Amino acid sequence: MRLNLSPQSEWYELIPGTEEYTGVKIKARPALSAVLEDARVDQDFLDHADEMAADTNLEQIKQMMETGALVGMPSEVVRSATRSQHLLIRAIARLVIEEWEGVEDPDGSVAPVSADRIDALMDVSQVLEAFKQKYITRWLTVQLEKNGSAPSQNGTSGAETNIAKPARASAKSARAKSTGPKPKKAAKSGS
Repeated sequence: MRLNLSPQSEWYELIPGTEEYTGVKIKARPALSAVLEDARVDQDFLDHADEMAADTNLEQIKQMMETGALVGMPSEVVRSATRSQHLLIRAIARLVIEEWEGVEDPDGSVAPVSADRIDALMDVSQVLEAFKQKYITRWLTVQLEKNGSAPSQNGTSGAETNIAKPARASAKSARAKSTGPKPKKAAKSGS
């Protein structure tokens, strides 16, 4: 892991531009520990967590978060967990985005960076997904590495290539009698 001792804001291209469209870029400061802690106490996020606790089965949510399995989960549990993730990402975005390019108000003028406009930008699914992939994933990986546990790949693709030769179909049986310690050799006497 490379530490950046003077973390500076960086530009991230969320939506590539074309000849007809300018694309969307954001300038954001690093999502260091303090940012993630502040995002977790964002009022919208906390309000939703309270609603989720009151309206859904917490055991199902815990199981889904631990296993990542959506199959068999009630749709309201999946929707609620997805909404929580969305609210957390919006909270992080509000804390880190400093500038942007390619974001306009309804009248076509350049949109100033503000909390309500950042929320509106994150409500665009393509932008939200790009922000998760290009920004959030990077900083969550950094946080995991700082904690000494880098993320591992899932499934068999996470394992190293097996270079050991397979065992023979039939191996020789072990000896029937046990072998004890070898007898000590007599010490040679000197001259």
